Amino acid sequence: PHIPVHKKYLHHARVFLQGVFEGMFLPLMPGDTRTSLKVESPVKLGKKTAALCPTIPLQKIKEIKDATGCTVNDVLFACLAGVLRRYLLKVDGFVAPGTT
Repeated sequence: PHIPVHKKYLHHARVFLQGVFEGMFLPLMPGDTRTSLKVESPVKLGKKTAALCPTIPLQKIKEIKDATGCTVNDVLFACLAGVLRRYLLKVDGFVAPGTT
């Protein structure tokens, strides 16, 4: 569908102002909890590593999606969050308060 030009400009202006507003308060926010996932600079990461896991059939993901009333994306991000949580517990021995 065609979106009028003035609405596109209004959208871009809103996004810009939102970014400026959030940027003003960023220095006032508390610092992040230190974990093994954080490094001083991405340049210091060195050698890349990857992890493999058994594949999950898309049909199983869709069954979970239907049973919980969410989206495929929600299911995948929940899986990722669970993996990261287990990793942080194993490596750091804790998960930052307020996270799941």
